[in-house]
Amino acid sequence: FAFNIMDPDDEDVPALLDGYNVQLAVIFNHHADDVVGEKMTSDAFFKCLTECAIIPNSLSSSSALRIYNSSLRSRSEDMLNFEGFLECLERCSLMAFSEDPETQETLSPAQAMIRLLQSVHRSGAYGRCGGIGAFLLPMHLPADEPEQAEDDQAEEQDEYESDQRETGAQNEGDTASANALDALATGEISPRSTDKLLRDIFEHYSSPPEDDDQAPAPCMLAGPFYKMAREFQIMDNRVTQMEVGSIFKKVMKSGPGSQSQLDYGSFVEALALLAQAKFDSGSHVQRFNRLVSECLVPRASLAAPDPDA
Repeated sequence: FAFNIMDPDDEDVPALLDGYNVQLAVIFNHHADDVVGEKMTSDAFFKCLTECAIIPNSLSSSSALRIYNSSLRSRSEDMLNFEGFLECLERCSLMAFSEDPETQETLSPAQAMIRLLQSVHRSGAYGRCGGIGAFLLPMHLPADEPEQAEDDQAEEQDEYESDQRETGAQNEGDTASANALDALATGEISPRSTDKLLRDIFEHYSSPPEDDDQAPAPCMLAGPFYKMAREFQIMDNRVTQMEVGSIFKKVMKSGPGSQSQLDYGSFVEALALLAQAKFDSGSHVQRFNRLVSECLVPRASLAAPDPDA
């Protein structure tokens, strides 16, 4: 059976989260910093929300930062522990998921939290963080999604992880592009296809990780960011080179030697800001989806791996 988001609410948020304690702990521990005692920095928090399809799909990075800092102040902490993480998720749900998307009716706090959990479920983040089995409880599945046997979900996750490990395969980029195009042809790009496409683009225009502790992951510098915006035809009379540079500066991180760069989370945030600048109508989510479908998907082959590399 499926859960209707407008059904009468008969549980409070703490009780609801108790049922997801194990699943959310898997996601939290994946992003938490073991060095500081399993706590989450602001960068890790943003990365987590991005992977869970909360940023920028439903919540802006600036709103997430306010939620993060507010939780730290209320707890007199300098980084999030697990309890603080749950508190932040509750605040995110109230800010970004408290309105029914079809009727615009205001939802109860528990119903808003269920919508947030459904977003995490659709993103596939639980499996990528090492979770086994289903993330959502059966009664909280979206109304348009049938129940799936746990064995089937585990098999699907194994197949996805196997695909992710084939990063050296010659046809990986072409396959990702084809999947995204197939999804677009049906009128919908799945979160998984979108995430795969964005990661392919990010990695294609990023510098490879340095062989030291200061640069453990790929990063995108200003030059390649400009090149990406130009080659994917994001730049136009509304999105000028100056606007691209301004957006880069808004979200950039300080890398080795104080070099400005983007990690994956800030790259996605930059794309969301580019979408706001490029399109003058629609919600934040609609503009972001337009950027993906009109600029990125049609030119996805630009980010395909070089077969001779």
